[in-house]
Amino acid sequence: MNSYDTSGEFGRGGFDVRHRFTVFGTINLPWWKVVLNPFVIANTGPPFNITTGQDLNLDRQANERPSFAVNANCSVPSLTIKCTPFGNFNLKPLPGETIIPRNYGNAPGSFVVNLRVSRTFQFGEIHRNNAAAARPQGQTVQAAAPAGGPAGHGGGPGGPMVAGGGGGAVRSPGGGGPPQGGAAPSEKRFTLNASINLTFRTF
Repeated sequence: MNSYDTSGEFGRGGFDVRHRFTVFGTINLPWWKVVLNPFVIANTGPPFNITTGQDLNLDRQANERPSFAVNANCSVPSLTIKCTPFGNFNLKPLPGETIIPRNYGNAPGSFVVNLRVSRTFQFGEIHRNNAAAARPQGQTVQAAAPAGGPAGHGGGPGGPMVAGGGGGAVRSPGGGGPPQGGAAPSEKRFTLNASINLTFRTF
């Protein structure tokens, strides 16, 4: 980069990754109660900047880019010509030579697989009487018919309505069972989760 002339700094951004692929999920194995959590990431390579590592314009910034060496002879060792897989470059550009664009290089893609293997162990029995006592009990409501009133009808003024005959009892739904919408309390006192994380990376 020339600190005194930024007209040549238009180029690809360092985040210009053209293709990305991500997949993750949960797999419950039918044996041993083992759970797999794969997380796969794949992407093409991002661009990167190629510099000479020298301060040729004396701006105290060693970020100058080389120029294209069109007629370079790579069979002869040279201190100024560098032959690379990205092209042949002149580390000390001469006046009038074309400087390579910003982020001219392109890094290789990557493929990463992360796998978490886990299993949950439950142990420590809870006394069944204590577990049963922890469940909320249903409430019983007694509703007696007024004396002398016919069965199935209300009594005198202000008397309650009764579903059955005189002296019948009405119970709330689900009496004695676990609360609606909730699972029964666990009968295991402790839970231990053991897991192993594996990572595979390639370029």
